[in-house]
Amino acid sequence: MQLLAAGYAKRYASNQKEITMTKYEYKTITLAQKGLGLFKSREVPDLENTLNREGRDGWRFREVIQPSAAFGESDKMIVVFEREVK
Repeated sequence: MQLLAAGYAKRYASNQKEITMTKYEYKTITLAQKGLGLFKSREVPDLENTLNREGRDGWRFREVIQPSAAFGESDKMIVVFEREVK
């Protein structure tokens, strides 16, 4: 019985593949929002240019964070990018 278990463990170990986790690095860019707030839309003039520029450099858009200021308004946004570390 022990011999059988040892043989099984050996086969199992030889069939296992090395598992590697993908690693990422992150980058944040703060963009100002222009225009009126409080029920009126705001513009982010550099958003499209920023996304395209960072994409050309290998960064992938991850998310936008809008820090709250007075009354929940925000005059800026933080754009988060990620890319795989090789």
